Amino acid sequence: MGIFNFLKKAIVGEGSQHNTVSYTKSLPNESISYSIDPILLKKFPNGLLPGELVLINWIEGKTINAKYPRYFETTYGIEAKQSLEKLQNEGYIKEASPIESLTALKLPELKGILKTKELKLSGKKADLISRIGENYSSDEIESFIENRMIRVTDKGKKVLEEYYYIVPAHRYDSKDGVYNVANAIRHVSKLNYKPGNGDISWALFQRSYMEHAVKFQYGLMTIDIRNMAEQLRREKR
Repeated sequence: MGIFNFLKKAIVGEGSQHNTVSYTKSLPNESISYSIDPILLKKFPNGLLPGELVLINWIEGKTINAKYPRYFETTYGIEAKQSLEKLQNEGYIKEASPIESLTALKLPELKGILKTKELKLSGKKADLISRIGENYSSDEIESFIENRMIRVTDKGKKVLEEYYYIVPAHRYDSKDGVYNVANAIRHVSKLNYKPGNGDISWALFQRSYMEHAVKFQYGLMTIDIRNMAEQLRREKR
């Protein structure tokens, strides 16, 4: 048996393509269709969806009325606002205090608050926030804040640590269907140990390279090599 035939039997048999769930969303002037990997619609034992873990990380430091990226719906199949309500009710996120929420304001807005008591306006953002905290009550500060900032709770941080590979797979998605959240979940689920994030992406890139090699798809092999080179660059190796 030639080496490529062996690799084709051992590696390609796993398959890198998966069935998807198709959705069509009707808007006033258009209809949008998109496909979602079914593994992204499967809840973890704690009841959270993969996209909700991405959302916990994304919402930190933002307000509840932030503009949500479309990928929450089109890639992960979740309605961000509904999932945020769930995450807050279950204690993964919470509203920050009024003073903590000041960090979501811009410098001109902070200076506008200080002007109401004719206080000093110079300094960095942290200096302005500290000055407001020293001279305004919590109720006064809250009156200047339209929406409180969202913070991740200890419970939220713990679940992100438990599923440590989700956010990096989202952040460094290779955009070619090789390294992403869905495939990271599949890869980790087959192991009886916790691989490093770099090990997960490297294994997926190598497998993809060999799948393309046995089919003599040299252009796709080049993309795989570039992905591996980009990982080495990012890791400064």
